[in-house]
Amino acid sequence: MLPVTVNRTASSALPRPALRWVAVLCGALVWVLSLLAASQQLHLSLHDDAGHADHVCAVTLFSHGTDNPEAATVFVAEPAITLLARVMPADPLRVESPADWLQPGRGPPAC
Repeated sequence: MLPVTVNRTASSALPRPALRWVAVLCGALVWVLSLLAASQQLHLSLHDDAGHADHVCAVTLFSHGTDNPEAATVFVAEPAITLLARVMPADPLRVESPADWLQPGRGPPAC
């Protein structure tokens, strides 16, 4: 496995405190959306048409787990047909050992 190095001196577009505030605001947004999705009364206090069946807003999209209110399009492709040919195995490579090969476990003579 290759070692992974992290360059901590690289400058980012936002300074560290700004990134922390962005993270805090994103966490607060998720918390508020889940709170409004869990409580119908809080959702109704936000806007009056929240009780309708065809109502779509960020809270309902968050509670349903989708960000696209349109139906998903499913594409079905026809499977590709491949013809497999019968391949005959090749003749094994015949290598005859020459007489001057060293026996296993023995090396060249020392100089």
